[in-house]
Formats: sequence, C-alpha cells, structure tokens
Amino acid sequence: MPRKQFSRACFGAGVVAMLLAGSAIAQAPNPEQAKQQITAAIEGLVRASQNNDMAAMDKYYAPDATLIDSSGESKWSEYKERHLRDQLATIAKANHRVVAMNIQVWGDTALATYDFVIAVKPEAARAAFGEAFNPAAAKTSEVAGGIGLYGKGTAVFRHINNEWKVVHVQATGRPMKPAETARFSPALAAPPR
Repeated sequence: MPRKQFSRACFGAGVVAMLLAGSAIAQAPNPEQAKQQITAAIEGLVRASQNNDMAAMDKYYAPDATLIDSSGESKWSEYKERHLRDQLATIAKANHRVVAMNIQVWGDTALATYDFVIAVKPEAARAAFGEAFNPAAAKTSEVAGGIGLYGKGTAVFRHINNEWKVVHVQATGRPMKPAETARFSPALAAPPR
C-alpha cells in the first residue's frame, strides 16, 4: 500500500475511533444526575419498605442483585421471600429513615454508603439479635413505639437500561445507644417524607 493511502487509512481509522469513543463517553451518566437518581432510588426503597410494598422494591433491584445482612448472603429473589416479608412486618410503619448518605459515581457504577435508623417492635429486635438481645440496653433504645436500631449500609448500583439498579447491598444494625436514641427519636417520630 502506498504511503499516501496508508496515511488516509490511518486517519480514517482514527476518526472512527474518536467517534466511537465520543459516543461511549456521551452515554456515560452525568455524575451529579446519577447522584440525584440514586438518592431518589434509596428514598423510594425506604418508602416501599415503610408501606410493605415488595412490588415497588422490585423495581429498584437488578434481578441478580445480592444482599448480605445478619441472615447471611442471598440473591434478591431469595431474600425477599425468605427474610424480607417477616422483617417488613416488624418495622413500625413510617419509622425507617436514612440519616446520612454518601454517593460516589464511576461511569455506570456507583457506591452509596449510608446510615439508617429503624424503629422495630420489641419482639422483632429479640428475633433479629437472638441471644445478643439485651433487654436492659433495649430499654434505652425505645423510640416511636418500638426499639430503635441504628445501622450502616453499602449499596452498589449499576446503570442498566437508563436506570440505576441495586446490584449489591450489605447492611448491619444494632440497638441504638442512648445518645443516638436522643438524636434520632424526632426523625423516627416524624411522618414519612
């Protein structure tokens, strides 16, 4: 191939590569918009759990999402059938709040770390913590007609078909300490957002 044709071929290939790269960059979600959408998804999950609405929760999870909590590791489909129905029945209505959140976005993947508070019925706290349940400590955790639990969670999101879906969640909680009870009682007593 003569040098001039080779140069044109390289130039043409370079233009095509730039166009393809530009197209891929244009499809990457805007990080600020992504944070807003992920915040809305987390708030939607909280509302769905407050309303015991598993169908609404389904729309936020990828079908193959995994979850890790005190019950172990499960796929979303297994978790909601084996554990979530019982857990939702124990959460006092309108008493579940995300109180702190940090979201980081990298292209089509995002990580949300959050702190949450929940008021559960006393029998649910006993069931969740088993032998580790301390009735005396729980007395200092009483909020909004239940036992206040404070927890931390991490959720991994992927941008799938123009929506942010949860692909993994890990969460853990414990009875609130007295200072947390005082701090979070107003949030748990307030009506849902």
